[in-house]
Amino acid sequence: MPQHKELPFDVLEKIIDTIGADDTPMSNNLKPFSLTCKSLLHSCRKHIFKTIIIGLPVRMDDIDEDELDDDRDLVSREIPPSRLCWLMSTQPQFSEYVRVFKFGVSGDPSTYCIDNPDFSRVLRRFTQLQSFTLDVQYDSGHEENVVEWADIPRPIQDTILFLVRLPTLTSLTMRNQRIPLFRIELADNLHCLRIDDVAIPEEENGPMSFSDRIEPIVLHEYSAGYSCVDTTSAILKAGLPDNRDAFDFSELRHLRADIYSFPEDVDAARDVISRTAQLRTLALTSEAALLYQIRQRANTSLHSPHQPWVLCPVLRRPHHVPQYTHAD
Repeated sequence: MPQHKELPFDVLEKIIDTIGADDTPMSNNLKPFSLTCKSLLHSCRKHIFKTIIIGLPVRMDDIDEDELDDDRDLVSREIPPSRLCWLMSTQPQFSEYVRVFKFGVSGDPSTYCIDNPDFSRVLRRFTQLQSFTLDVQYDSGHEENVVEWADIPRPIQDTILFLVRLPTLTSLTMRNQRIPLFRIELADNLHCLRIDDVAIPEEENGPMSFSDRIEPIVLHEYSAGYSCVDTTSAILKAGLPDNRDAFDFSELRHLRADIYSFPEDVDAARDVISRTAQLRTLALTSEAALLYQIRQRANTSLHSPHQPWVLCPVLRRPHHVPQYTHAD
């Protein structure tokens, strides 16, 4: 009779990685796969627990119809803080798998701290984070859907400050925040910074500097969304104690800017471009009414000093927002 040969373990791991890359948001494919063999459990958990979302919604078009019959809360796809605390108390090793953390914060102390006193301590176990998103808590009732840093409970503030300076962190996204950016110690290995409706409190207006930072933050990707002209300007002007720029854009590969205010947003993008030496892609998004003005401005103002730029239309985004990118 023919003998059955087992697949090499490294081949099985590659199969798991392929399944994990194309899996549903709720890991419907990997979860049953992880139960087939104990030796595969670790490889599966790397994908199942890679992303933790608390207090933020998930796009419904990311969820398969089969998942809509699940009893879990799929509208927010969040792990309740109480459940996360229980999970980490019973299975503390799960924290080593978390690479992406998306966190919706609130100014209400009862949201996380009072009802779950261990919550902040649990979040500090995510010491291998590579990507961190800070946003306003979903359906929190905040005016204009923006949260003030001063309103965030102190234990949560301290946890955020801990996470954004992790040596493993390479990507930081901030949305809907009024945050004292230049009083925060950012990770030395941060290469991707995305901001959307982020403002610096008025008391920080003026010359910005990181008094304790020795080396600049070298960005490879920068994205500026709604109402970020002043914040982008402050980032460009920020300095180190030795008068070098705090943010180094010379190695920037990818730049995205949402154009809501013309010409201010376009000028801010131009200022960023002037600092670059390796820019590969430029994406501008705008309402259709600004399209003609952006085209005219792009012909004279959005050229890289290192190579000519051509802005051409690509995929149309929701709400009829045209997008442009550099054509090689």
